[in-house]
Amino acid sequence: MKYKTKKNTLGFALILAAFSALGPFTVDMYLASLPQIAVFFGTSAAAVQASLTTSLLGLGLGQLVMGPLSDMYGRRPPLLTSMILYILSSIGCAFAPSIEWFICLRFIQGVAASAGLVISRAIVRDRFSGVEMTKFIALLTMISNVAPLISPTLGSAVMFYSSWGSVFLFLGALGIALTAITVGGLKESLPVLQRVPSNPRSLIKNYNSLFRERSFMGYALVNGILFAGVFAYVAGTPFIYQNMYGVSLQSCSSYWYMEHCLPCLFRSSYSLFPLGS
Repeated sequence: MKYKTKKNTLGFALILAAFSALGPFTVDMYLASLPQIAVFFGTSAAAVQASLTTSLLGLGLGQLVMGPLSDMYGRRPPLLTSMILYILSSIGCAFAPSIEWFICLRFIQGVAASAGLVISRAIVRDRFSGVEMTKFIALLTMISNVAPLISPTLGSAVMFYSSWGSVFLFLGALGIALTAITVGGLKESLPVLQRVPSNPRSLIKNYNSLFRERSFMGYALVNGILFAGVFAYVAGTPFIYQNMYGVSLQSCSSYWYMEHCLPCLFRSSYSLFPLGS
């Protein structure tokens, strides 16, 4: 059943945006603390930057799994399971005994965060259709795009008063809040009769067809190349700003994100309003 009412749309969008923003928070919030993590583990910058790579890998691969799981079992069960896994992996990152453990736990954390990213949009498709769905996705994207602007600054503030481990404890607390929302305030949006039966062979066939689609792969490749440059930049920036130029912890996390997020917000707001005209 599709819901076209605009009542409580903003509140519903904020709830889903919180789940969607968990991915950017997971990736971005600890960036300013990369040099401190390298010192703590007594390792190289490259080793610490690998934790960014594994979290992104988990975030990407996890969506390939979480989407089909939510189609098979409904939206709530995989979302709730992922939030619990997110809490545990965040606490694990805070108390990781070695850089190897830290890198592995970052991958698990990325996989868990991917559920919020993909299932939040699936819920929108369940409840809205047509222009309403497009508007809602644009609104959701506009709200969640604030996360990369807020999270590094927030991470720097946590670091200023505590340590890099507290950043991951904060993420764990965020996971607890989202778990409470899932249990108490988020209703199942996919009826049992509309769920897809478990069929691994069919799933592999669908992905194979998708990866053979030239138009999709072309856009995906271009998008991937662009983001590869972006994350190569943000992975090295904290070391350059703090170690080479002596930029403060609070300042270095804000420079790039002001350039990145404002265009994203403008783009999403542009998509949001002309559709109704």
